[in-house]
Amino acid sequence: MGARGGGIFISYRRGDSQFAAGRLADALVREFGDARVFRDIDDIRAGADFVDALDHALGACSVMLVLIGNQWLDMRDAHGQRRIDAAGDWVRLEIARALQGGIRVVPVLLERTEIPVEESLPEDLKPLSRRQAIQLVDAHWSRDVASLVAAVRPDLGATAATAAPPSLQDTAKGVGTRLEAGVRTGLTWARRAVLAVGGLVLLLLFLAVRSCNDEPPDLAGRWKSAEGWTMDFQPRQGEGKRAYRVLGRTSPTTALECDAVPGYFGSAELACTLTEGGSPADRFKCTGLYISGSPLTINGDCKWERDGSTRKLSLAR
Repeated sequence: MGARGGGIFISYRRGDSQFAAGRLADALVREFGDARVFRDIDDIRAGADFVDALDHALGACSVMLVLIGNQWLDMRDAHGQRRIDAAGDWVRLEIARALQGGIRVVPVLLERTEIPVEESLPEDLKPLSRRQAIQLVDAHWSRDVASLVAAVRPDLGATAATAAPPSLQDTAKGVGTRLEAGVRTGLTWARRAVLAVGGLVLLLLFLAVRSCNDEPPDLAGRWKSAEGWTMDFQPRQGEGKRAYRVLGRTSPTTALECDAVPGYFGSAELACTLTEGGSPADRFKCTGLYISGSPLTINGDCKWERDGSTRKLSLAR
């Protein structure tokens, strides 16, 4: 795979942890910069070769974070087979390449999901079950992300060098001059220590405030899908958190009615019924829709009842 850079590769299944992957990627970009964080939905340009893009990203990364939710292992294809067992499964391929290429692979367990046991994994992924994992829980998001950042920072090849304190032996102008230089040096390092402690206190206060105020965004208003649907989110109270009744249309003859509630990690969940002429025509359910951006957008996958298919939903307000 060649020489590696100091980047972070986020591996995830869209139907299992897309919402958490997006939120984690945003946090890591703020910490390390956009050029050092790879997540396929953001970093593969339209028309780019998917294989080449993944190979290039893996070659530039020293850490892979494997996001594992409660559906990661058992997600099935249209034939009912586990995706992880397919030789061409992209999640399997990228993790296997990382394990074989010497990249540090860190399982990230969402909402206290247990790490898969060795016997449940394909042969090339069995080493994953022996890797030390990190937990990400929505209720402790800021604290858990801070722990993750601290864990991977040494692998990112930080280049900033800390200047060494000046040597007193460089001055040969007498005892008085050397003492004066020593006092100045001591004061400089004391100031640095005070600034470092103050900065740490401010960071802890920021994380505490953010954790306490991490509320779901307000989704009220009219949204439009990429297919031309209209969906009006009308607020209503439910179980002590924001909930919505959604009314809209997918075509001039097909009406849409949904229940929408916030999910984990700044996500949303939808349960919808389509009707034609007053009679139910189909239903679909979307879990873990990822909310991001300014203005807000909603993106993710939905499971349709009639044909069992999974289709993407993209909404903008």
